[in-house]
Amino acid sequence: MQDRTSNNKFGEKLLNEFREKNPLSLSDNDLDKLDDFRKLRNRVHIEIKYDDDDTDWFMFGEKEYLEMKNLLYNFLTSEKMFNSIYIKNIDFLKL
Repeated sequence: MQDRTSNNKFGEKLLNEFREKNPLSLSDNDLDKLDDFRKLRNRVHIEIKYDDDDTDWFMFGEKEYLEMKNLLYNFLTSEKMFNSIYIKNIDFLKL
């Protein structure tokens, strides 16, 4: 996904540091999705729109929703964050 926002350098730098350290031991696929979602989020929240119909909000479809849900589940159940006492609270994220 192309990142068309002008304020992407800080987020890109943070993600690169996160990717290098990978503190949650996420898969390469999860890290790639995290980058895609960062770009998608930037398109929705950072770009200036002059018309209500001219929004990237509609870029969020069911596919992105399910991928984000899966990524969040992977975050919360990663070996370094997981606490089995609370698994029932996040089971709704499991696909």
